[in-house]
Amino acid sequence: MSRRPYTRPTIATAEDGCCYEKAALAVLDGTTPFGDPRVVHGRPTLQRPPFCQYGHAWVENRWGDTVFDPTTDFVGPAVIYYALGRIDLDDCRRYDRAAVRRAIVETEVWGPWEDAASSNGQGRTAKDGKEVRA
Repeated sequence: MSRRPYTRPTIATAEDGCCYEKAALAVLDGTTPFGDPRVVHGRPTLQRPPFCQYGHAWVENRWGDTVFDPTTDFVGPAVIYYALGRIDLDDCRRYDRAAVRRAIVETEVWGPWEDAASSNGQGRTAKDGKEVRA
């Protein structure tokens, strides 16, 4: 697989569904409302019909008690964010800044990386909702 150089794309609007890109860039660029952030990939439940789960990315602080969602500009307690989205904590994957960089370089996508990481045999995907470190 040929490697293409990293170029910072233009960030699309929230309506474009670019949550993986926005969360990764917020962590890489340091544009989160708190230091030492983690990208989180999870599966909230849509709050309108058809009320199905969907893949989504957001940012947590290091302790996991505060969330920043760059697609909605939500900043607040993680307990509220997870309750509103009916998000199962055990299904979430967390990535520190170094793991975000590595995943982008290895997969050449903004996310999700769970399938790509688990299929490469490297074992960097947390199956138990724990944090993934490079």
